[in-house]
Amino acid sequence: MHLNPVRSAAGAVSLAVALCAALTWSPLGSPFDEDEPMADVVDDGWGELITAVYDVISGPVGEARDWERMHGLFVPDARLMVSAPQPDGSSRLTVLSVADYIERSGAMLVQTGFDEVELARRVERYGNVVHVFSSYHGSWTGEDGSEQSVRGLNSFQLVRTGAGWKVVTILWEAEHPGNPIPARYLP
Repeated sequence: MHLNPVRSAAGAVSLAVALCAALTWSPLGSPFDEDEPMADVVDDGWGELITAVYDVISGPVGEARDWERMHGLFVPDARLMVSAPQPDGSSRLTVLSVADYIERSGAMLVQTGFDEVELARRVERYGNVVHVFSSYHGSWTGEDGSEQSVRGLNSFQLVRTGAGWKVVTILWEAEHPGNPIPARYLP
């Protein structure tokens, strides 16, 4: 059987267009509107968990953190992940367990002091699963004694377990030139 290259190319283009249309069509109607206000999500304890995470890593220079409390805020196999933008526009992802995070950051948090506060949050919930985009501002003392600061966005995934709300993952990225925190994630 001999294939006509023009007819084959036209067929391939038609197939590609059909696939694109099928992949972008939503049986639920119009696509999600990022500027649409989020519906209020009932906070039945998950909000306290977010506050506790910020609280447990924050403290002045020399103050030990309560790492046992931190472990208790997370499910056993939880992950903390940081997205570090690269010069080529990609991201280097570092994935840590809670124990890895404590080992990597614990001494530095005590040595430099660190205070991280939530600026605002956007929340979505389905049953026992909650997703929170939480903008933050962090500050610490630099090696030269100067005040340092950072802002960024935490993406929390939470689940309600038999022991209450727990963190499953936190993925964050610090604000950087060319990628400011969008207004919808700020107060």
